[in-house]
Amino acid sequence: MKNKISIFTGAMASGLALVFMAVTMTIHAQGIINVVPPQPYHYSDLPTSQDIDINGDGIADFNLSSPNGIQIDLNPLNNNSILAVPEQSPDIGVLIAALAQGTTIPTTASSLDPTFVWYGANSPYGGSATIVAASDIGSIGYFQGNTSAYAGFELNIGNANYLGWFYIQNLGANIGQITDWAYETSPNTPITAGAVPEPSAFAVLAIGSVFLIWCSNRRRLC
Repeated sequence: MKNKISIFTGAMASGLALVFMAVTMTIHAQGIINVVPPQPYHYSDLPTSQDIDINGDGIADFNLSSPNGIQIDLNPLNNNSILAVPEQSPDIGVLIAALAQGTTIPTTASSLDPTFVWYGANSPYGGSATIVAASDIGSIGYFQGNTSAYAGFELNIGNANYLGWFYIQNLGANIGQITDWAYETSPNTPITAGAVPEPSAFAVLAIGSVFLIWCSNRRRLC
C-alpha cells in the first residue's frame, strides 16, 4: 500500500508540474499576463494611499488614493499613463475613462475617442486622475454610481510602452475596488478590455493527463 501511495503521489506531482508549465506557456503564447491580487484594492472615503505594482518587479506603477474623503484617484507613477478625459477649465486634472468589456485599447488615445488622452505624471493637464468623486452635493466621474468597467493604462518599461487594463468596480458614491488587471507582453500592442490568456492545447492536455492519472491510480488503490 505504501508503494502504491508513493507512485500515486509521484504521478500527481508530475502532473501538477505539467499544469504549471502549461499555464506558463499559455501566458507567453497568448501575449497577455492577467494578475489577480490575493485581495482586491479597496477604496472608500477614508483617507488611504496604496501603491500598485503591475508587473511584480518591486516598483510601484500606480497609486490608488483617497486624498480628501471626496475623490478617488488612480495616479500613474514614473512614466506610466492612464486613459482619461481632461476636466473642463477652470478645473484641472482628468477623469478616468470607463471602458466596456471588449473595447480595444490603442496606442493613440484619440483614435478611440477624440476626447481621450494618455495622462501621466508629466501631462500638461495638472491635477490628478480621478476614478470618481462624491459628496453631499453630487458626484462626478465616469465610474460614478454603481459602475463596473475597465480603465486602460500604459506601463512603461525602459523605452517601451505596454498596454493594459484595470477592472474597477465602483459600488456606489466613492466606495469600490480594483479586482485585477492585465497587460500585453509585446510593446505597443493594442489589448482588448477584459482580455485574458486562453488555455492552450498543451494546457488542456496537461490538465486532462492529471485527471486520467488520478482516476487510474484511484482505482488501483481501491
